[in-house]
Parts: sequence; structure tokens; C-alpha cells
Amino acid sequence: PAVCEHVLQKPEPQVYYDGFSEQGAVLKIAVWLKCSDLITVKNELYVAVHNACKKNKIKIPYMYYEKK
Repeated sequence: PAVCEHVLQKPEPQVYYDGFSEQGAVLKIAVWLKCSDLITVKNELYVAVHNACKKNKIKIPYMYYEKK
């Protein structure tokens, strides 16, 4: 079964490299979905990426700001 059940499987989802930033490589995920599922799909993708990174011990860099 698909990890993100609301993502359409045709055409196939794609991942693109989009350069580097201060935090690391920038990857973009392209998927097809029904317009009415936009918020649900965004949430499913965020959770799926987070869980895959955690499972594979991949650290996601975050910007931290210090108040002075």
C-alpha cells in the first residue's frame, strides 16, 4: 500500500534535487492529487518524510534563533 494514501499513483511521484542551501541539499517532491485533498496530502507527505528520516537515522537540520 502507498505511504500517502491520498497521493495519486499515476503519474508516478517524483523527487527532484534543487540545489544547496545553508542547511544542506534541497529536494522537492512532486505528486499528483485531487485539489480537495491538498491539505491532507501535504500532511501525509510531511509525516512520511519525517518518519522515513527518523527510521533511517537521517537528521533534518533546523534553523535556531537565539533571543538576546
